[in-house]
Amino acid sequence: SLGGIAASLAYLDYGIFDGRVLLGQHTSVYRARDYSGSLGWGKKLLPYFAGGVALKVNQSIFPNKTYFNYAADIGVLWNVKRSLDLGLTYSNISLKSGIGDVVSGLRLGAAWTVDKHLLLTASGELQKSEMDRLQVGGEYLIGNIENKKNITALRAGYQLNYPDPQLGGLNGLTMGLGFQFTQSTTLDYAIVPVGDLGASHRLSLTVKFDCPKRRKPVMVMAIEVPAEPEPAPAATPLQAAVVQPVPPRVVLKWVILEDSHFDFDSSVLRRSGM
Repeated sequence: SLGGIAASLAYLDYGIFDGRVLLGQHTSVYRARDYSGSLGWGKKLLPYFAGGVALKVNQSIFPNKTYFNYAADIGVLWNVKRSLDLGLTYSNISLKSGIGDVVSGLRLGAAWTVDKHLLLTASGELQKSEMDRLQVGGEYLIGNIENKKNITALRAGYQLNYPDPQLGGLNGLTMGLGFQFTQSTTLDYAIVPVGDLGASHRLSLTVKFDCPKRRKPVMVMAIEVPAEPEPAPAATPLQAAVVQPVPPRVVLKWVILEDSHFDFDSSVLRRSGM
């Protein structure tokens, strides 16, 4: 396999602001907004390790000025065991910037699948010369989990900035809601605090391509068929006194298990087969 690719587009509207000159006089109102996009690639490198890289572009538009930057992320994912994943990422490696220095740093995260309904997560972020963050969260799934469709996801989390906890108390609480229509289409919403600026509302649509439909596994059956009598030569009186049992004939019906939940040459059950 050559791995997988992913792309994203994002739009952020900061709202309407009052325009003023240096002396404070009001001139007009204006709207500030951001456009961004990314293209990523990832691949399984070792039996329990995967890696990936993403290229990102961002453009900020103000009344008489436009800023841009190009950056990259690189990360690895370690499947410690069937229910636990650890990830490490270095984000925002500056490639070219028209804004100035881009905030970059390390991110370490963990995801623990308690069961097929509950997922618990935690992450920490160490930014270069900027604010550090600690985040915890959880997700609970309701619906047709076996077939991965018509699933409602309830999410909640908490974010703490340090050493200056600007998002302490209830200001650090985040909440979200998601709905998975099919195995390949998901709609998500989240409300995220941003300190003195209030809260931001995030709406995202995720579409996956080339996702095979889940099929119920077909079992291999063994059918016992009585053996047909075979013509025998005429027996002597001595041979006729000895009755030889005829073993039954067994016919195996072989079928292919369509939806395998194991990696090649491995007995470890995949998460999709739990």
